[in-house]
Amino acid sequence: MNEVTVLYFCADWCEPCNQLKPLILDYCERKGVNLRVLNVENFESEVRGRRIKSLPTTVIINSLGEELIRLQGNIRIADLDNRLSDFCVRVTV
Repeated sequence: MNEVTVLYFCADWCEPCNQLKPLILDYCERKGVNLRVLNVENFESEVRGRRIKSLPTTVIINSLGEELIRLQGNIRIADLDNRLSDFCVRVTV
């Protein structure tokens, strides 16, 4: 099975980020999906490397760090769930 990680790029000053963050945290915890919350002010090299241009940005990567999906803006959790279901996600409890 493929293991994926959700990278959530956000900033404290970004209101859409602050609205979406608790929903992403809850979703990933319930589904057992790996999550990294990356404040763009603290992870500048990751932001440059992933070419993050707008916030919030949600990136789904595989176990090799390769980008599989990129969702920009204030997404719906149902959209994230639909996109993740395209992959065999190993649920870790």
